[in-house]
Amino acid sequence: MPFRPVVGGELVPVPPLEAVAGGKAGEVPLMIGSTATEFEAIADKLPGPALLPGAALIALSQQIPRAGLRALARQSNGRSLRRSVGSVIDAAAIHSTVARTAETRLAAGDPTWVYDFRWEGGNGARHCADLPFFWAVPDGENAERYLGAPAPAALVEAMHDSWVDFIVEGDPGFGDYEQGHRKVMAWDDPPEELEDGLSAVRQVWWPETQD
Repeated sequence: MPFRPVVGGELVPVPPLEAVAGGKAGEVPLMIGSTATEFEAIADKLPGPALLPGAALIALSQQIPRAGLRALARQSNGRSLRRSVGSVIDAAAIHSTVARTAETRLAAGDPTWVYDFRWEGGNGARHCADLPFFWAVPDGENAERYLGAPAPAALVEAMHDSWVDFIVEGDPGFGDYEQGHRKVMAWDDPPEELEDGLSAVRQVWWPETQD
C-alpha cells in the first residue's frame, strides 16, 4: 500500500500491535472482522503464468512457517489454482491481520469480538461488501450495484443491530474471542456463531497459537 501510517513521532510512536501487547489498549472493547473473499477477485485478473510466482512471492514475503505451508497445502486441496492463490492474497492482505490483532488482544486480556462476513449473494463477500449491511443502507446509491444482488433484509437488520448494540452497550450480541473458544460471528443468511472461527488462518500464519 503506497499510503499507510508510519511508525514514529507522537501519532504512532510504536507499531500498534506492539503497543497492544504492552497493555496500551487498556480494556477498550474492539470488534474486528473482514469479508471472506476480500481481494480474491484479483487472482481472476492475473495471467496464468503469474499465479504460482505471485503466490510464492506472497508466501516468502510473509515468512509463512513450514508448518503453515503444510497447512496451506492441505487447505488448498481440491481448489482451483486461482482460488488457492486468491485465498493466499486474502489472508496476506487482511485475514492474517485480523487474526494477529485478535490473538494479541487475547494475550493482553483485552475484550475482543470477531466477525467474518460470508454472504455469497450477488458478487460475493468481497472487500467492503459488509458496509451496506452494517450501516443499514442496502438501498443507498450504488449499493446494490456493488453487491450484485438485493441484500437480505433480515441479515441487514441483524448486522446493523449488532453494530449499534456494540457501540451503545459494548456487546454485539455474540460470543467474544477468548481463550479456548475464540468465537467468530459468521454473517451469512442465516448468521452462525463459530467456535474457533479463525482456525484455518491461524494454522497457516501462526500454527504456534493452536491450542
